[in-house]
Amino acid sequence: MTVFAMDLGATNLRVCAADGDVLLFARQVRTPAPHDLPPLLRDFAVPDCRSVGLSRAAGLDPDGRVTSWPSRPDWVGVPLLAMVEDVLRSPSRHADDGVCAALFEDARGPKPTPRPTRILSLAIGTGLGVAVVADGAPVAWGDGDGGPAHRPYPGGRRPCRCGRRGCLQTALAADALARLVAEGAMEEVVAALAAAVALANGGSGVRVVVSGGGCEGPGREFIAAALTRLGVDWEFSPVPHLSGLLGAALLASGVAVPDRARLAAGWMRGPR
Repeated sequence: MTVFAMDLGATNLRVCAADGDVLLFARQVRTPAPHDLPPLLRDFAVPDCRSVGLSRAAGLDPDGRVTSWPSRPDWVGVPLLAMVEDVLRSPSRHADDGVCAALFEDARGPKPTPRPTRILSLAIGTGLGVAVVADGAPVAWGDGDGGPAHRPYPGGRRPCRCGRRGCLQTALAADALARLVAEGAMEEVVAALAAAVALANGGSGVRVVVSGGGCEGPGREFIAAALTRLGVDWEFSPVPHLSGLLGAALLASGVAVPDRARLAAGWMRGPR
């Protein structure tokens, strides 16, 4: 049976469908205004879809309504889950985009030896997704502007879209990184990354995986140098634009942790 997944970011909307370990298609379009999402989803809908997985940057309330999204305030108040389920006529599972990226990065192989006890995912885009997966399960931290991307870092004073100052996102989102590179502010990048790593058990037994379009931008060398200086186990994702989307597909599949690696390996081969 087919599953459908979507990764709703501030700049781009990515969608895919999978049947077992076969990725049927993957597409990317610009993130629309809320009223334009239903017709877009109808264009991408697949028959016999048994479940939908949603990776989202927005914070949701228990009813699936957007409560916060500093990068896209036009979406606040939108009944996102109801909209998606009504259009696709399938039940949905959802998680923060950082969580979805971490779930996929935890599932994909090959695994280093010894296997890390935790995966810290840093998804760098218009905003920042931060999440930890331990033994296949995400560590609960909050949502939306109450999530880990909006934790402070030492010396951080720059204003954030959430209304606070010094959030991790103000140093590690794509535009912020580009600005720090232009300023030569390596120490600020190190401080922000150190604070992010500290969230994951202080870096002990943690593998840091960096994904998102921003990790291919001008901040890539700064990130690499800073993580190396911190002495942590780290890598850039081999599928930086797809981690969140394929993590949402894992959510939709509902498979047990031991079976996720097979699906992840198949999907990484691309559409067939």
